[in-house]
Amino acid sequence: MIVMRVKSTSDGRLLHRPKARVTLPPAVDETETLQKLYRLLEAKGFETRMEGVALLLDLCKNSPKLIANNIVQIFDYFALRISDTHKRVKQMALSVLAEMIVILEDAMNPVIVRLVEGITRNLNSKDPGVHATAVNALEESIDYLDLTDYSVSTSLDRPTDIYSQCPCLPSRRALSSTLRKNLPTA
Repeated sequence: MIVMRVKSTSDGRLLHRPKARVTLPPAVDETETLQKLYRLLEAKGFETRMEGVALLLDLCKNSPKLIANNIVQIFDYFALRISDTHKRVKQMALSVLAEMIVILEDAMNPVIVRLVEGITRNLNSKDPGVHATAVNALEESIDYLDLTDYSVSTSLDRPTDIYSQCPCLPSRRALSSTLRKNLPTA
């Protein structure tokens, strides 16, 4: 990309001097963004890990396609934050997860079972904030699973068609109903 820089001379004439500016291709920029995210999510300091969780939410809102295309790799790092040893990181990760489920919807398919497992591990937390955030994230997961099952099952006539279309759907339906039955009451 060439940018024209305009200067005027003492007699009022304009001088145009081209100045080159280098811009990176989108793929390089995306790779750098993901590398930064990974570094932040696996950092030693809890504040830095919280920055990584906040960056992930920001990317979900502003670049959902980037997150959707790299969801499995991203959640290899993010799943660790759901079970983080620091309660503030864990609570923030669970809160962000609840928002991400709403934002990313179908892109969550490859990782939803792993995330529900991570959420359920936090339901027994002695910290009331972590417990409440885990319940909220679990409710969002259940709503997501219910919506996914409903949209597929209404387009099919017989229950056996569900198995032939996608063998994972019956387990999703069972997971959703099991989670709903076992959801803690306030």
